[in-house]
Amino acid sequence: MAAVGALMALAGAFGTGAMPPLQRSAFWLLLMGWNTFKWQMWFAWLVTRQEDWPRTALIGAVLLNLPLPLEIAAALRLVGIEAALEPRTIWAEALLIATGTAATIAVWRRRPHRPAPAALEVPLLARWGIAPGQVLAVRAEDHYCRIHLAGGIQRLLLVRFSDVLEALSGEDGERTHRGAWIAARAVHRAERAGRRWRLLLPCGTALPVSPSYRAAAAARGWLH
Repeated sequence: MAAVGALMALAGAFGTGAMPPLQRSAFWLLLMGWNTFKWQMWFAWLVTRQEDWPRTALIGAVLLNLPLPLEIAAALRLVGIEAALEPRTIWAEALLIATGTAATIAVWRRRPHRPAPAALEVPLLARWGIAPGQVLAVRAEDHYCRIHLAGGIQRLLLVRFSDVLEALSGEDGERTHRGAWIAARAVHRAERAGRRWRLLLPCGTALPVSPSYRAAAAARGWLH
């Protein structure tokens, strides 16, 4: 609406072309400000669904423009001008303005929609300042995962074990238990107690090797 007002001020619509620039700007500011408020109230009252817009705009173009000659006369008096107005001329110009505005809005609304670019997803472990290459081992603990880093540092994160495994899919390592993963470079030695095996990290932390994953660990040469 502000753009329409600026255009009308420049074009001198409704016979305002002969007015001094300051008076003309004040006139259009008053007229368009009032009409903006009027149309907003009209749409707020009648539009409840997307389908209501065309019908409401069409009816408003007739009903809301009927008092336009009185509104123009009032705005002119407020800027210090008395003028005799011809209502039919004003209604004709208002119809042209409304048609042009409606056409502009229709073209704008039919532009192809371009979806907003998806936000760049932060890698899972990077949310905690951890690079996948820093991880020596992972142990699931209920809804948490204990992340073992170099130097015996441990981080307990509220994250699913399956999601951590996916984040580490590019690293050289093996799953040794349904809730344990170890990087190949982190295997210090293996311990056996009967039929059970454990893999030890350099810091002494032990990770279990379950029967389901024993073959993979043995193929790596870790169980000896």
